[in-house]
Amino acid sequence: MGKGFYISKPLGFVLFGLGAGAVLTIFALSVVYAQEKRKNEVNARDGTRIVTTAAPHRTSAPSNEAWDKYRLPDALLPEYYNVTLWPRLVPDEQGMYIFTGKSGVVFTCVKETNLILIHSNELNFTLTSEMHHAKLTGLGGTSAPAIVKTWFQTQTQFMVIQLKGKLQVGKSYWLYTEFHGELSDNLGGFYRSEYTENGVKKVVATTQMQPTAARNAFPCFDEPSMKAVFRLTLLHPPGTVALSNDNQEVLQTRFEPTEKMSTYLLAFVVSEFTNIRSPPEIRIWGRREAIESCQGDYALNVTFPILKYLENYYNTTYPLSKSDQIALPDFAAGAMENWGLVTYRELSLFYDPKVSSNEDKEWVVTVITHELAHMWFGNLVTMRWWNDLWLNEGFASYVSYLAADYVEPTWNIRAFVVDALVSSHPLSSREHEVITPDQIDQLFDTITYSKGAAILRMLSEFLTESVFANGLHNYLHEYAYSNTVYTDLWKKLQEVTSINEIMNRWILQMGFPVVTIDTRTGSITQQHFLIHPEAVVDNYEWFVPITWMKSGSNMRQHWLLTKTASYEPMKTDTDWLLANLNVTGYYRVNYDPQNWERLLTQLNSDHKVIPVLNRGQIIDDAFNLARAEIINITLALRTTKYLYEEKEYIPWESAIRNLEYFFLMFDRTEVYGPLQVCLLHIMHIYAALHKKIQYTENAYSERIRHLFDHLSISLNHSRLTCGERRNLFLTTSNSKYVLFFILKGPYDAISIFPFSLECYKLLDIAASSFSFGMQAIERAIEQTKANIKWISENKAQVMNWLIEQSD
Repeated sequence: MGKGFYISKPLGFVLFGLGAGAVLTIFALSVVYAQEKRKNEVNARDGTRIVTTAAPHRTSAPSNEAWDKYRLPDALLPEYYNVTLWPRLVPDEQGMYIFTGKSGVVFTCVKETNLILIHSNELNFTLTSEMHHAKLTGLGGTSAPAIVKTWFQTQTQFMVIQLKGKLQVGKSYWLYTEFHGELSDNLGGFYRSEYTENGVKKVVATTQMQPTAARNAFPCFDEPSMKAVFRLTLLHPPGTVALSNDNQEVLQTRFEPTEKMSTYLLAFVVSEFTNIRSPPEIRIWGRREAIESCQGDYALNVTFPILKYLENYYNTTYPLSKSDQIALPDFAAGAMENWGLVTYRELSLFYDPKVSSNEDKEWVVTVITHELAHMWFGNLVTMRWWNDLWLNEGFASYVSYLAADYVEPTWNIRAFVVDALVSSHPLSSREHEVITPDQIDQLFDTITYSKGAAILRMLSEFLTESVFANGLHNYLHEYAYSNTVYTDLWKKLQEVTSINEIMNRWILQMGFPVVTIDTRTGSITQQHFLIHPEAVVDNYEWFVPITWMKSGSNMRQHWLLTKTASYEPMKTDTDWLLANLNVTGYYRVNYDPQNWERLLTQLNSDHKVIPVLNRGQIIDDAFNLARAEIINITLALRTTKYLYEEKEYIPWESAIRNLEYFFLMFDRTEVYGPLQVCLLHIMHIYAALHKKIQYTENAYSERIRHLFDHLSISLNHSRLTCGERRNLFLTTSNSKYVLFFILKGPYDAISIFPFSLECYKLLDIAASSFSFGMQAIERAIEQTKANIKWISENKAQVMNWLIEQSD
């Protein structure tokens, strides 16, 4: 009998139960998925659609009524709101936490209409004496038409107010409501967060309005372009403090009017938190215990330098009178850029010097810079609609690295703004393609943040940073306190150079190209890079800025403007050629076989001639090109052979990330053993190499240690006893890397448990919007099929190469 692992009978029963549960879950998903897919196919054939309302599901014809559409009509524009809210921080007799409120909004009529639509979701309204849900008054001597009827359109989240007559163009009106709602723990709208202090439960009333939850706190015109001024009053019990976007006046709970801004940027908090502060009016808020143990000190120390850097970068003064940042015990996002009151998860704002790592500190400064970058780009100037969310988030992501690099120059943070994800949607869509709250939520993904940052980085490189920054300054001054579309930015940048046609191809097309350079002929070609070569897409074409060097000498930038071109200076028989210097362009690079060989020779003889980012790029491009069946898999593996002399993090991270994909793909095959030996050999090389190097204790060196902690745990876990796993958890430099592997039993026996949990989450999603769940299932099935095909086609080559290296 071969060597094996043995488990106790009770544990065996537990594992059997988990396995059975996973099988049942998969079966249930398969059945539901098949049923829903058949339903959708039937609906697609007969042209009907499913309409979700408070009533049971039913099939109906599309409605042309304004209240059945998700976007507001363009007849009314809000000017300002007066909102008073009173959150109850103790439950009522039914055990519910509630809040009550009064809200008035002044709006101007810009088109004649006898209909008022205002967003409202999950609020209960007090009826007026006329038995309506709202009261309408004309201003400036204008008479308001009588209200005929009010009701709520649940699906589109509107309060609908039908009028007897029409509102007059150019006249202003006052709409008043009284309401109450649940102060729930769902982390959206006006909600409650809980924590324990000295054995006593504490309740915080706080907000998360982005993207469409301001309507859960009070009735409002809840779209980004409906900017207005907010006058807020909060009622709260003694011993608590109230915070909002602007400063307080005489009364602690009454706030100065905000700047003109979008509803999703409004924020307010009632809590027993305390703060630390520094001039000019910068405050860090949080639990008393956390603040008193100095966990907010680092955030306070870096905030003012970040704001000054951003003022200089934008050439625009910080637009508010104060900056509050608050750490919440329960918060769905990493952070939220509410204007003047930024909310964070505790791990994204607090740094505890006693237990936190330097990597934690790096995370904190990167999140803070991202959110503060929004104070100008996103808050002062805001996208008109969510289809241009990438401009808000991509820009903040890009600038966050510049500001973080300024505050912590020794960390080399700027080097990590490199992304190579295959995109599944264009950065910007048409407005009518992004309508419902679910569709808006789905835009908050890696593509919006990372690809957006990479595209803007590429733009700043070929314009130069100073020209780019000058265009931003003009943009911010032109559109301050208003809304824009992405082409408005292009217009301001085009005052210095023509970019519209160039950038639109990167914004409106999904994905990115692979550029192939043939040094034998000097030809350059581009094609849409797809990790699955059999995928069918549109015939995309980009304008590609190609920065390049020849045998270590930088050459003049060249533009690839067509699918195929010839460029004589790139023709060479002896020199190696390297393109996309410092990975400033958002594309992959492939070469002819002879140039690949020359690059490998250079890496093995003197790798420092090649920039460090490009050393990581060569490895990452080669492995991904091999996955896409563009180059041979053994060529990709050979790019890692020079690493025995590599001392920098980025090439190591690139190699290990790609090799771990192999480790995952070849698990339970005959390749697994030789691959494990190969990775262990790499670890031994690394360990020997870094014994010779004296690193200071900073986030950069910590990244390297954690990278190899992660790999070591992955490689050695199957051979550890329970006691050894416990010791590993207690002694590894960052225990979070251990948690996933602790959950994995012998032969990955309980690795099905996280999968089962994800299946249940998927079912929960499917209950409210099954089309989203079906898309996720289809993507998973497609990826699995592609992986199976890739393994079958490459297993033999990888096996042979690994055996050759071990000889």
